[in-house]
Amino acid sequence: MPLEMLSNHVDLSMKNNSRTQQVILTGEGKEVLEVGPGEGIVASALKDRGCRVFCVEKDPELALKASRFAEEIIIGDIESLDLSQLFRGRLFDVLLFGDVLEHMVDPLRILSSLAMRLKPNGYVVASIPNIGHASARLHLLSGHFDYQNVGLLD
Repeated sequence: MPLEMLSNHVDLSMKNNSRTQQVILTGEGKEVLEVGPGEGIVASALKDRGCRVFCVEKDPELALKASRFAEEIIIGDIESLDLSQLFRGRLFDVLLFGDVLEHMVDPLRILSSLAMRLKPNGYVVASIPNIGHASARLHLLSGHFDYQNVGLLD
């Protein structure tokens, strides 16, 4: 599906954007395990760059959307899945966590377990929102609690 058909897409010219940085840091022609792809915006951009993307998404509706860009998608909570059986022992060049680690109960356990799924020169790309940024704090201190359907500041 063309990027313009998505409700949002990754504009690689916008360097100060977490999605752009996830795509750039992941690179081209990689085998990627993306945890929490949402509707697949980053997965789509990675696929366009010759990457093979495998995903784990806990929301079935989002997983259906992301499945258009994934080689394979598992629907489930990464913290509840048997990680040793995930994608039948496949090894990855990149483990991608785009704004998901902060939602986990035990992100260190997930990172440690999945690190064993990296190829010898593999690496992790993670994006974590900066709640400590002064603008976010001022926004909250001034009474702007902008709740979305997925939580505060999400």
